This record gives sequence, structure tokens and C-alpha cells, in this order.
Amino acid sequence: MGSPTLKGSTMFYQHHPYSPEWGPMHWGHVKSKNLVQWEHLPIALAPSEDYDRDCCFSGSAIEKDGKLYLMYTGNVWTGKIMIPI
Repeated sequence: MGSPTLKGSTMFYQHHPYSPEWGPMHWGHVKSKNLVQWEHLPIALAPSEDYDRDCCFSGSAIEKDGKLYLMYTGNVWTGKIMIPI
């Protein structure tokens, strides 16, 4: 959750908009004036670049000089599974 102000709060969350199954993660986006009722907003981030073509994972949002900046981990699936030893 981020951006609590007198005007309300904004929250971003991991979201696969095409089905309830696991898939390329996007950032969903909601806002609230009272933390009880939430308004759904358009998708904030969607996989669209070479470096995030399979998922937009967790990250942060900051406001600076009236602009909102989103920083996140992009993912490219290589087909390799890492098994911890």
C-alpha cells in the first residue's frame, strides 16, 4: 500500500487479469478515501518490454515532485527450474 494522503490511499497488487490461474503478473491498482471502500483503476503495469515480458513482480512506488515513479522486478522465463540444495 502506498501514498496515504488527505485525499486517500493508493494500493498496487500482483494480479493476473486473464484468469484465476497463475500467469504473467501485472500490477493491479485501487484507491480509497476511507480504506473500506476501494475503487478499481486501470492496470498500472503490464509485461510489455524484453526485460519483463513474462511478469511484473513486486516493487515500490514513490512520489517525487508531483510525479509517481514505479520500480519493480521484471522477469523473463528461461524454462530452467532452480532446485535448492
